[in-house]
Amino acid sequence: MRSVLRLLASSLILSFLFVASVFSQGTQTGGITGVVTDQGGAIVKGATVDIISETTGRSVRNVTVGDDGSFTDTNDCSA
Repeated sequence: MRSVLRLLASSLILSFLFVASVFSQGTQTGGITGVVTDQGGAIVKGATVDIISETTGRSVRNVTVGDDGSFTDTNDCSA
């Protein structure tokens, strides 16, 4: 009886570990942040940053730079 319980507990733990690893691979997170400056180092306000897919080489979205020259884009997995 004890070996059956031990086998059942081990199987249950391995099942949870397998399911957790499958779900962790399904979520991609990340992003791009930066500051746009000209050749002289001055901040460029209102510029448009074009986000290009590495896979297709095509533009997937644009981000407008703020007044401080910074931009942020989060990865929504559509690229």
